[in-house]
Amino acid sequence: MAKHVKKPSPEKPLPPTEYWKAGERERKSWTVAIYMVADGRSGSSDLDQVAIRELGTIVKAAGTQSNVNVAVQLDLHGVNGTLRLLAGPDPKVQGEFRDETNAADPKTLSAFLAWATEYSPADHYLLLFWGHSSGPVVFVGDFELARPGSSNGAPESAGLGVGALRGIGPAISGSAPADPDVERRPGLVKRVGRAIKQHCGDFEKARYGSSSSGDGSHPKTPAVDIVLFKECFMGTLETAFELDDVRFMIASQAKVPRLNWPYKEMFRCLAENDDPEKAAKGILRELGTFYEFGRNRRGKDHVPVALVDIPRAQALARQYVPALVTELQAAGDADRRKQIRLAFDRSALGDPALVDVKLLCRNLESIKGELHQGLRAAASGLLELFADAPGGAIGSAAVQLARGDSMFGGVSVLFFPDPIDALGPVHVGGSFIAPVVARHPERYTALDFGATGWKAVALERLAGWNVSILESFKGGKALDFAALEEISKASVLGDVLGRPTDLDIDRPFEFNKPIDFNKPIDFNKPIDFNKPIDFGKPIDFGKMMDFVKAIDFAKAFDLAGDSSS
Repeated sequence: MAKHVKKPSPEKPLPPTEYWKAGERERKSWTVAIYMVADGRSGSSDLDQVAIRELGTIVKAAGTQSNVNVAVQLDLHGVNGTLRLLAGPDPKVQGEFRDETNAADPKTLSAFLAWATEYSPADHYLLLFWGHSSGPVVFVGDFELARPGSSNGAPESAGLGVGALRGIGPAISGSAPADPDVERRPGLVKRVGRAIKQHCGDFEKARYGSSSSGDGSHPKTPAVDIVLFKECFMGTLETAFELDDVRFMIASQAKVPRLNWPYKEMFRCLAENDDPEKAAKGILRELGTFYEFGRNRRGKDHVPVALVDIPRAQALARQYVPALVTELQAAGDADRRKQIRLAFDRSALGDPALVDVKLLCRNLESIKGELHQGLRAAASGLLELFADAPGGAIGSAAVQLARGDSMFGGVSVLFFPDPIDALGPVHVGGSFIAPVVARHPERYTALDFGATGWKAVALERLAGWNVSILESFKGGKALDFAALEEISKASVLGDVLGRPTDLDIDRPFEFNKPIDFNKPIDFNKPIDFNKPIDFGKPIDFGKMMDFVKAIDFAKAFDLAGDSSS
């Protein structure tokens, strides 16, 4: 007689399959937690192909080091779902395909950190962010696009005309009413710092097996040893000020090519160094060597990469930036302000909205005259960021470049440029970052670096954009034709004030579309590299996308054979 099998009650569904179990993975010296985002308005099928290829390289590299584990969360643009994966020296790679999430939502990042610390315990953690960013105001492709069945929020309205700018002035000065929605908006890099702080106890438990709860039983160490950005324009002091619970940051002041990184060599630096500082310097060195080869720069003359000792950089910036701001604001006469403005404009590197701190300080130091003595002293003080610590008591410079011959200094700060530079198309020298700041100044003013007083300097030019033709004639106000002319020039160059999305600035193949005067130019046609990325075609990555949708991605890494399921 056949044995009767009771069917599960519909009110009590079967538990989901477990691809891993807490404590199953052996504690390692290092865990590399990688937050990969190819989704969002800056995402594309091309970026998906790059992400899949990169993930294969990461998994292969993870198998070469005996004391390094890798935890990955991948959110693709063309796949409605999220992949989590654990890899390391164990030949068995574990993975799980999960529901779609909004990668720019702080809850998603928080859940990833909780998972990584629970299922991949280690003595040290490197947190790597992979995707599209435009400095600290646009992070991991936020302003997510909504798709059927997706939990991603609908995009914000991005239409912006000259008249719409009249609300920016009060927002910067602080006279505007508080926006209750600011704290709920995704994407601010400060969410990274907050998420890490929220999980300090989890990192401590993963490191020591228990949380000290402040009882002094464990030495006080940063929750995360290294944060590494494979993201554009993240090498700023603003970013460093959001990472209070991180020891080192490695980032670039400019654009970072998407394809390839020396993961095997980077993981070896971790495996060979239990000291986070030595490991971070090793990774910096490997990235510097990697970008010495032209093929790895993908058409860029230089990809600057720098290491920032966050506690030391924060301490020096808090000491000298307020004094520098005071001196800059004290320069009231036109001649002095003209010299200072020239120093700023000559210091913009990587993007028109970012000034290189080292170059800026040197340019300010070169301004002669007794009236500028205080300004020169403040600039000289801030240059300590790039000098070895006195007597070697603290160690190396707070900011160290991968290549000593770089034109970059290693770290930038935001300074809003003139309209023609801020809003002109990127391919003729316009800014990636300024349009987002113009539309959403709260994204910048909310950053912790504003406590140094730099916000007033950074947004000085933006505050003057409170211009509207109709408003100018009300109440007998004088019309500033010079300001209107500059805004008009920028607007004509690509109609950028009416861009359909904020993050079109991050889509490298779409800048030419709204610019009608470029269409008849025949010399653009033979330039094949402007076409969609072809490197995926011969590697059949398009086909791989099909099995990702069918959740066959697990099979590609033998995930289905996981004994823990």
